[in-house]
Amino acid sequence: MLKAGLRVCGFVTIGIMLAGCATHDAGSVFEHDAITQFSSYNGLLASLYDGDISYAELEPYGDFGLGTFDKMDGEMVMLDGIVYQIDFAGHVNVMDRSCTTPYATLAHFHADQEIPLPPGLSYDEATRLIEGKLENPNAPHAVRIDGLFSRIKCRSVPAQSKPYPPLAEIAKGQAIFEAEGMPGTVVGFRYPAYAGAFNVPGFHCHFLSDDRAFGGHVLGFTTGEGSVARVDRCTRLMVFIPDSEAARQADLNKDRSAEVMSVNRSR
Repeated sequence: MLKAGLRVCGFVTIGIMLAGCATHDAGSVFEHDAITQFSSYNGLLASLYDGDISYAELEPYGDFGLGTFDKMDGEMVMLDGIVYQIDFAGHVNVMDRSCTTPYATLAHFHADQEIPLPPGLSYDEATRLIEGKLENPNAPHAVRIDGLFSRIKCRSVPAQSKPYPPLAEIAKGQAIFEAEGMPGTVVGFRYPAYAGAFNVPGFHCHFLSDDRAFGGHVLGFTTGEGSVARVDRCTRLMVFIPDSEAARQADLNKDRSAEVMSVNRSR
């Protein structure tokens, strides 16, 4: 099912449901097996960094997610309903829900599968293992990895000023944080390639340590003992398209696939 044209909070929404979900109660659409996304990764690549919606307004759509803040001020991790900011200095801050975002991806996490991850796997090896065990690779998934990471590498970026530079330029000045023997949680989403217009095709992951003192956008890791991936297969994808003047003028039709991959995993 595809619905378009509904205007909520200054956004145009597009709702996509995979076959087989029509029997679900519409009132539970944001409570189970649903990913809700505000703007798109292409929007970030087109320098749409103004916070158009608050995290208070996002509360019905998920307790698990990732994103950023107004003016690209750091990396966002939502875990157990709490919104955390990893700022450019590497500090982890609990944020008031009145703060706004230009981009976020959220879900109410309910695991459908549990996949043990052997120690010593790189980011690429771990995500390939997870991908190979998905029951429906054509569905988007929320992915949570808990465990001890023998090595983890994350990044954050500073708040930007207008005129906003391209995200690829911002990534060149990113702050990189590395740790060893770090217990924590990877909060991520895996999108099939056909949904790459909305988000990073493949895996897009952020991290938060158990002590809530370390995190950021994940650039790489090595699994340690006891790492487990839990995946939530989602049959609904709701995308809110920004309807601001800047969004109307942005070129979102440009093929940015090379930029997406370089920015998502830039070193």
